[in-house]
Amino acid sequence: MQTKLFNIEPNKAVQANNSITKIVSKGKPLSKNQQAFNRLTKKIANLKKQIEEENEKLRTLQIVFEKEVRSEVIKLGHAKIEMAHLLHEKRKKAKLAKADRNQLDDLIYELLDDAFHVISPSDKDKALFNTYNDVSFEEEVERQQAGMSEMLADMFYQQTGLKIDPSVLNDKNPDLEKIQAHLEERLNEQTRTDKKKSNKKKSQRTIDKEAREKQKEALKQKSIRSIYLSLAKILHPDTETDENTKAEKEEYMKRVTVAYNNRSLPELLELEMQWVHKHENQLADTPEQTLELYNDLLKEQVESLEDDLYAVGENPAFSNVFHLCGMPLTWATQALNREKKSYISTCKKYTKYNKMLLRETNSRDVILDCIDDFLTFDRDDDFDDFFLEEGPWRF
Repeated sequence: MQTKLFNIEPNKAVQANNSITKIVSKGKPLSKNQQAFNRLTKKIANLKKQIEEENEKLRTLQIVFEKEVRSEVIKLGHAKIEMAHLLHEKRKKAKLAKADRNQLDDLIYELLDDAFHVISPSDKDKALFNTYNDVSFEEEVERQQAGMSEMLADMFYQQTGLKIDPSVLNDKNPDLEKIQAHLEERLNEQTRTDKKKSNKKKSQRTIDKEAREKQKEALKQKSIRSIYLSLAKILHPDTETDENTKAEKEEYMKRVTVAYNNRSLPELLELEMQWVHKHENQLADTPEQTLELYNDLLKEQVESLEDDLYAVGENPAFSNVFHLCGMPLTWATQALNREKKSYISTCKKYTKYNKMLLRETNSRDVILDCIDDFLTFDRDDDFDDFFLEEGPWRF
């Protein structure tokens, strides 16, 4: 797991200077490490800006969705449930060919399935669902929950290399202590496995690599102490007479102390760069070996921020608007307005057919029209949509 160098939303009381932290030449060309440092800090600043802008855009779109669109989605869900019940009643009397009856069964199931994404079903709705599904509503929920747990466990494995039992995640209200204990057990198993592997005869290439890693870790620990001592000396509030600067130093020193106690080089480095860039501009004097370490940490942070940017749209809080991620705000807002109109138009169509079903005594023709207009997928299709929508299927 990578350690972040910069917080996405830094403490506003000590927010970094808005300009990009960079090394300024002091009368001679910048070294390769200095140039790399400037490129990386610029990229980090741009990624942070992109993440902030994308989050803000999606928050705005989610507000628009809640205000303008959700009510229409709910209305459509109720219209679908109403149609499912009406078709169920008409099915008992209508004379339909076997193929038409099978399609009608598919349609009733689909209507309920779609509606349950956005509306919590009543007992009556669940009973109707059970009539047209191979398993009960409760069993279907459990199946979907198990599928989601397996997916989350696989995602966790892809990110960490640790395999966890999906059953520990298979709960609407998971036991966090149980999950923590399970993860610690898997981590300990991995540590024991790695230790066994390390006892095997190593190649010279492996030995050299481990030696470099040890040197890097030694430099990291040295840097932690040296940065802390340097900042502690600079930030000591007793040496400051200006009250505003003294308060700023006290706030910085609190964060420095926490970062040092946590042995967090990235946090200390961030604080050092913030202060030095703001007050002293002495980054050009950073030793090459230390700068090389800083660049390694900056590269890790670039990768982490790129993952964060990619994952913004996957935030469950934005599930209703994630499909608008790639659009500018103006276009995305217009798209939501079009979606609203589409929901209204579709709901009117369902309402029209529901009135016809209520009115007609012999509803065979109306039923066939409903099948032609509203049946969209085969009963053997998979249930991927369950993981993309809200409702009882979400876990």
